[in-house]
Amino acid sequence: MCLADGIESREGRKGVLLRQQLCTVTFSHPLESVGVNLTRKSDGTNLGGGFHEADLASAAGCGTLLHLALVMTKPIFVKIILEQDPSAAAVADGAGRLPLQVT
Repeated sequence: MCLADGIESREGRKGVLLRQQLCTVTFSHPLESVGVNLTRKSDGTNLGGGFHEADLASAAGCGTLLHLALVMTKPIFVKIILEQDPSAAAVADGAGRLPLQVT
């Protein structure tokens, strides 16, 4: 994953992710609304939680984290994403499609 188009940087609890830096995503406990946790791939730095799903995009160009979860048919991830950041459902991918339009 990386930052969505138009976002230059976002700060998490333990560090900053810059535009075009790749990261891996892990979810925090589903009952805690703290966003996703990111680890920067280039140096392995854990950037902590506090990132919002709507700010992230697939590095392969297939949309946001929610788009990816829907395409991969991972319902538990879809549930967690929408519980933690309902605004993710209103973010279009590069082709202008909302997440529920790609399924």
